[in-house]
Amino acid sequence: MAGSLTGCSLGVHGLGDDQAKLLDLMDKIQFAKISTDKLPQIVVVGDQSSGKSSVLTSLTGIPFIRSNLACTRFATEIRLRRSGRSSTTVWIMSDESRPKQERKALEAFRKEVSSDTPEILTGLMREASELISPSHGRNNDAQRIRFAAKDKLIIEKSGPDQPLLTLVDLPGLVKVPSSEQTAEDLQMIDALSDMYMKDPMTIILAVVSGNIDFVQGIILDKVARFDTKGHRTIGVLTKPDLTDVQGYTDKYLGLVTRQDDNTNYHFKLGWYVLRNPGHSSDPTMEERQREEADFFSKGKWATIPPSMRGADALRAQLSIQLQRAIVRRLPSLQRQIQEADAECTAKLDELGVGLNDPKQCTVELGRLFALSDSLVLPAVDGTYRNPPRQHFFRDEHDPKGTPAQNLRARVLQESESFANHFRQLGRRLTFVGENGVIDVQAKKEFARKVAEPLLPQIRGRELPGDPNTRAPYILFRNHSKEWPVLAQKYQDNVTAICRAFLAELLGYAWPTRMRLPLREYFLKAKLSNMSVLAKAELENLNSDKYEIQPFDPDYEECMKKVILDTAEKNEVLTDAERVVEQMIAYYKLVERIFIRNVIYQVVERHLLMGIRQMFESVGVHNMADETIVAITADDAATREARNNLKMRKEKIQEAREICAEIETRRDLQLVSSGAL
Repeated sequence: MAGSLTGCSLGVHGLGDDQAKLLDLMDKIQFAKISTDKLPQIVVVGDQSSGKSSVLTSLTGIPFIRSNLACTRFATEIRLRRSGRSSTTVWIMSDESRPKQERKALEAFRKEVSSDTPEILTGLMREASELISPSHGRNNDAQRIRFAAKDKLIIEKSGPDQPLLTLVDLPGLVKVPSSEQTAEDLQMIDALSDMYMKDPMTIILAVVSGNIDFVQGIILDKVARFDTKGHRTIGVLTKPDLTDVQGYTDKYLGLVTRQDDNTNYHFKLGWYVLRNPGHSSDPTMEERQREEADFFSKGKWATIPPSMRGADALRAQLSIQLQRAIVRRLPSLQRQIQEADAECTAKLDELGVGLNDPKQCTVELGRLFALSDSLVLPAVDGTYRNPPRQHFFRDEHDPKGTPAQNLRARVLQESESFANHFRQLGRRLTFVGENGVIDVQAKKEFARKVAEPLLPQIRGRELPGDPNTRAPYILFRNHSKEWPVLAQKYQDNVTAICRAFLAELLGYAWPTRMRLPLREYFLKAKLSNMSVLAKAELENLNSDKYEIQPFDPDYEECMKKVILDTAEKNEVLTDAERVVEQMIAYYKLVERIFIRNVIYQVVERHLLMGIRQMFESVGVHNMADETIVAITADDAATREARNNLKMRKEKIQEAREICAEIETRRDLQLVSSGAL
């Protein structure tokens, strides 16, 4: 009996909020088409007839062909994607080495269905399988299609609850050639599995069948070759109900509980045991779960922990590993995102206008602006006091860290981190030893190797014996090259914090249908203007710190102390040593001023003040009627065409915010420290 497969995929159900959020972030990046690099994927590999297809069915809800005579002949890639409409599309990605006519015939196959019934999907998969590897010509050497074809069957399942996830089912591994599989076929199968398994972004599901001795199989030795430390492999034992037939139960119990001597197979991500339905049955997912629960409730297999048995336990482990893989993947997208964002900004146009009455829209928009303004002021001022009948700010401690609503607190944390990192990393060299004492010898060495060769090369109009007044500034410029980089990173992080606050504000105060047009028509321009002003201010500060005379008594006091200390030691500073001392004194003075100016003039003046003034009532009065209607109008056909055209471009701009948000979210960064 075939049942509905709805709700069986590895979706966001059962995941924590952060895990679901990470999958959603990767979904946005995928929509943006920023990078062609591989996304995290799960590869199901194992010896032939080990139960791989049944494992995939349990994970995805897609009914894979299960028959002794219908083994996998090629890679089947399952793509689970987030979409407002539920559908399944099946197509073929042909092997480039095929003749052009064959490729054209294969690529013409593309079927989409809205129903998720097993009969329809199985029929499409059999049809595609016959196109890739026809059964009627396999014994004819002149026409025989290779058993392990390099073509790839793609099954894309979309729906509102689907995660961004790629799973791959590979042909089963075989030791001995047969009439169905030649030695050349086996080599191709081996090469195909190698290609996937060696990818460091791949989570390997190594499937072992309980009705054979695992030491006689191929898969575990192959895993040991590509994942030498077992950090990205999950062992899956299928058909545990057949282990008693061959007397393997105790041996497999020792393997999955890691209590045997096969340390090469003690995977860090653990082992899981799944009971497969028989070939003669076609149970619903509910029936599968009941039969599996009944099997693990008795006998020796009841002794293994619940966290190691059943498809639900395996799904939980996969969600954890996917979360780690996604967090570690995001930083490599930073460069592509920045390039795509610059290109995308120029192409974004205003959204289409709705048809609602402008006066009604103005009243509603004014009400929402007033509510938002009443929440922005306490967030910027740091009072976090909720207006009457509002519950935006929390009263309890958040174990995940400072909530996005507490804008002032998050900015203060980031400013403190910036100041500390700036003092540690801003200078190219430090003359302070590990014990905190000035390393005099290091300064002398720097003067001899750097300053002394520089002085004759920058001589100007000064008279012989007079000091070169520009020498300290030149050394200072070289010594402070990291300042613009550190300051820009600080600005980007605070901008990300401000964006996170606005996302929380919109999620709390604004109807869902208004959030996207509000960003497009209003917030985008406001945030862009904030960033432009902050960047211009920062560029001015970067320019101002060069060659400005220090009208500050601290500089004079510092140099007097150097002269006195030198005199007490009966030493005489060389010209180069004096220039170095001047540079150090000047650096300390300007460093303090620069840190303060970046915080006050860039962050406070342009970013926080921009947030504070964003929802003032004058903003509604200055809006054109068509803009007000576009923000507040219902989500009707007038917006559908625009959404289809603009969605990918919008995601490109959001991608930069995503990466910056991950960087500022310390709790999400900790995810990447896991085993994967």
